[in-house]
Amino acid sequence: PVSPADESNEDLKLLAINSLMNADPDRAIPLLEALLKGNSSPVLKDRALFVLTQNKSARARQVLLDLAKGAGNPDLQINAIRYLGMSGTADAQQQLAAVYSASSDHAVKIEIIRALMVSRAKDPLFNLAKSEKDAGLRTEAIRQLGAMRANDQLAQLYASETSADNKIQIILSLMVGGASDKLLDLARNEKDPQVRGEAIRNLTITPSTTSETMASLYSSDADPKTKREIVDGL
Repeated sequence: PVSPADESNEDLKLLAINSLMNADPDRAIPLLEALLKGNSSPVLKDRALFVLTQNKSARARQVLLDLAKGAGNPDLQINAIRYLGMSGTADAQQQLAAVYSASSDHAVKIEIIRALMVSRAKDPLFNLAKSEKDAGLRTEAIRQLGAMRANDQLAQLYASETSADNKIQIILSLMVGGASDKLLDLARNEKDPQVRGEAIRNLTITPSTTSETMASLYSSDADPKTKREIVDGL
């Protein structure tokens, strides 16, 4: 058998660890930890991190979580966050939310928001979009809710929103999510002319919106500016 510790070539060392992971994970995980903490190249460390994610043991998950919290260099932290998101488990979603709460690094928080989207974590993202004070982070959470078509959560968010800018961002996300029914409701009932115009414009470019829907909206509206928006959309 090949001993990973005896290999000086990085590629061969990782191949040996990978093989050992399949045969004896308890021995392989400490070797991966040492490699991640050592002076190996960033490329090798990222590959080692990927090998670690393939193991579902408690120790492997803890190493990955420690890296996501910042135990390694910044690049490893970002990659660990992404791998946690890719796992898609409920535990990983909770861990990502906990790392988010404990971090003060804007770039790290952005990556966690994106990882939560990859993980399909609608509720944690919804909570961030409601409670986050940083405008940039809140906008990113709203965008990612749109990317995962969390239209019910976006509608709830809109109902409690007072800022026109935030309402417009939610409208953009509803368009990305294909929520023509919710956009039509806003186009009919929103009182702010600027926000309403944005709802109409985004309704017209939502693929599921029909020309009949827009014609009906035109017939029921008396405002000339709104009618022009609808005509432009048609």
